[in-house]
Amino acid sequence: MWGGKIYGIFASGGNTDAVELESATNVVDEKWHHVALTYDKKALRLYVNSKEEGSGDFTKNPETNDAPLRIGNGIDGFIDELQILSVALSADEIKRDMSDGIQLAVDAARKATTTWAYLKAGR
Repeated sequence: MWGGKIYGIFASGGNTDAVELESATNVVDEKWHHVALTYDKKALRLYVNSKEEGSGDFTKNPETNDAPLRIGNGIDGFIDELQILSVALSADEIKRDMSDGIQLAVDAARKATTTWAYLKAGR
């Protein structure tokens, strides 16, 4: 995030084929924002608050490399409910996750992360 914008960047085999997307929404406003970036082997899509704000074609097969995965690079805030999936969510699924929260395949009650969050909150 630079200048209050969210960026989604996807590349394979170096940055010569990178797709770079920039949000229209300025997220430096002391509010919570839902951000999603999807890739369906055809295009990269950036969503902010469940609205598609950018897309770019990317039809190459991504190459495996040792470059770091960067999430939240440059933000001054918190990331909550991060998901990395093996399928691209549809716009409707992204909207559902934004309004209802992430749908987990397991019950999170009494697991280490939820217990830690409960203790940290001083409950």
